[in-house]
Amino acid sequence: MIKPLRDYIVAVPCEETGRVGALYMPDNSLQSLRTHRRMVVLYSGKDAVEHCEPGTIINASDVWGTEIIHKERKMWIGRMRDINCVLEGVALKDTNRYSD
Repeated sequence: MIKPLRDYIVAVPCEETGRVGALYMPDNSLQSLRTHRRMVVLYSGKDAVEHCEPGTIINASDVWGTEIIHKERKMWIGRMRDINCVLEGVALKDTNRYSD
């Protein structure tokens, strides 16, 4: 288990990478195109848990956070203030499939 500090959150993408909405983008076109992705929050720091508790769906830029490897899985850790939005009313109760 990861325990982020302060306003840091740990999240993983909900969708396949390489997609912009319903379109698949080739890798070479993504280099100059700034995209956003939906992510599910797995862990939250004590200052972020009020707005981004585990299971919350957020929208973040593709350059948000720092990529880390935990239990052989890619995750991103970053500050709550740098995400674009929290999708209210959309949350996952069981995040185990994302954190395995």
